[in-house]
Formats: sequence, C-alpha cells, structure tokens
Amino acid sequence: MGYYMRYITEATQPMSVGELGKALKNAAGPLSLAFDDADDTAADLAFGSDVIGAIEINRSGDGLFEEEIEELLEFLDDVDDPDRARVERLLKQATAIYAVRVLFGERDTEETLERLDAVWDVLFSKMPGLLQADGEGYYDQAGQVLEVK
Repeated sequence: MGYYMRYITEATQPMSVGELGKALKNAAGPLSLAFDDADDTAADLAFGSDVIGAIEINRSGDGLFEEEIEELLEFLDDVDDPDRARVERLLKQATAIYAVRVLFGERDTEETLERLDAVWDVLFSKMPGLLQADGEGYYDQAGQVLEVK
C-alpha cells in the first residue's frame, strides 16, 4: 500500500515531470528526479543517491485521475468543517494530481518528509493547489487547511 502525498492542482497547464525536474535542479538542492524520457509522467525522487519516493502525474481524463478524485471526495463525507468547501471545490476543479509514494527505508519519518519539501515548494510556487497527506489532511503554504483522517 504505502504512504502517499498528493499535490492537487487546478492549473490550466500542469507541469510535466521534466519541467518539475528542471525546477528542482534550479532550486540548487540535493533533490532530483530520475525518469525515462519516454514517459514524462513518472519518476523516482532521489535525495543525493538515496531514492526517497516515486512521483506520478495523473491528469483529468486518464481514468486513474477520476478514481483518485472520487476517493478523495468520499473521504470528505464525514468532515464537518468550514474549510471543507475549499477542498471540495479544488477537487471538483482539479486538472492534475502529483502523487508521491514516499519511501522511508531506514530513515526517520520526519527526515524523509523534510527531504520532500522542495517538491512541494516548487509545485506551490508554480501552480495553484493543495497538498494532501494520507491520514492527515490538506495543506497550503501556510499550514494545515483541513484535517482528514
């Protein structure tokens, strides 16, 4: 199964994996993407030589995207919070999901999640959206927007 984090955007021109890789390289940090040029929708995330995750971009119309959106909307059914409307609106208008399967390995959980921060920083700076973390909820750049267990 694994632990997933997803950046959900409503951008009219979502970034490709290649564009994300270039933006991470420009951020001058140790985080990089390793991907097959033939598939610009998936890549491994590496911190130096250590693989810490796998990213896949799902776009509206590809089938998996619609399944994920439907599932995320179902998780909101039992949430009674004014910020639910913000999250629900985004999910209904979303154009892409950047799903990251986090690979913790022998590392501390917090250390691994901190290493992924550059991905979220780039996505927040380039496209409107929210970050969803399994078992936690939704975040914007300022912090948690909505708790969803």
